[in-house]
Amino acid sequence: MLDFLFEYYPYSPGRLGTWHPGLGVRLTGDWEPSSNAHAYTHDGTTWGVDPLTVDRARLALALSILKGTNGRAPQHSCFGMHEW
Repeated sequence: MLDFLFEYYPYSPGRLGTWHPGLGVRLTGDWEPSSNAHAYTHDGTTWGVDPLTVDRARLALALSILKGTNGRAPQHSCFGMHEW
């Protein structure tokens, strides 16, 4: 799986280290955000993204992409392998 991820997508191990599951999801365990992850909050047990501190321009771009793709027929010409 890792070979597929690094060959098919332009992700580096460092970039994967900054990944998070998104708004509304809390992370548990021995973890702390990197120094440039300003939107994270800690409630004593879990870490999560505070939606009030997220960059509005980024959020607007993500929303426009989701609105544009919502309702479109999926394209599976690659047999859906990149849609996992």
